Amino acid sequence: MAAINDPTIALGDNFTKLSRPENFTDWFQSFKDIAKIYGYAEYFKYNNEVVAKPTPPAFLAPRQAADQREEHSVPQDWEYHLAVYNTHLQEWKDYDVASRSALALLHAAIEPSVWKEARDINSPASALKAVINYINYETPNNILADRARAVISALDLDTSNAVRQFIVDFNELYGEVYFDVDISTWAIEKINAALPRSYCTLIEDSERIGGKITFTGHTFKGYRSHLLNHVEEDNPPKKKKKVRESSA
Repeated sequence: MAAINDPTIALGDNFTKLSRPENFTDWFQSFKDIAKIYGYAEYFKYNNEVVAKPTPPAFLAPRQAADQREEHSVPQDWEYHLAVYNTHLQEWKDYDVASRSALALLHAAIEPSVWKEARDINSPASALKAVINYINYETPNNILADRARAVISALDLDTSNAVRQFIVDFNELYGEVYFDVDISTWAIEKINAALPRSYCTLIEDSERIGGKITFTGHTFKGYRSHLLNHVEEDNPPKKKKKVRESSA
């Protein structure tokens, strides 16, 4: 992981800070690229593991005056317990430094008028999520929907990991977007056509159920949840790819 002494220098002279919904798409891609270069991309993911500060072993805790007459037992393998604690403590220190650096990088990449939405948040992932939520709230749904449709139109999902990453990224960036019935139907068909063979059963179920339910604004959201939780199949049959044109 590359160290960042000055976040502004790390962003570069040509970097444009996030200031409004209109420049979010370009900003987000540029920021992701820079975070990846410096090794901080993982800290902005919603499921990034948070390393908690370890609790010292009891025999290391200072004794209070009232406890002076009590005996504090030291385990025979105290050296082992101390080594484990020191290892976890160092892991936490490394995480804390990296997390603070990631947050400083995000702060430097955003104009104060937008950063105010995340200024009291200490987690890089949570801070980025707060900023995205604010930008999405300020973005008209038709523009947000167009951006989401562009992402779906360009899908190429060749592995289950690619599928799950798409859902995670889509939910992060466009989770609250509203698709009407026609666009929801198109989106599901388009994603089904891009899925790998191991999703055949899910596709067949989706097609079978699709003709029996009434699509609503929540249908596509439920589909994404189902897709995220799908378990891959062994030796699935080949699937037929068929998708209609996008609804304008």
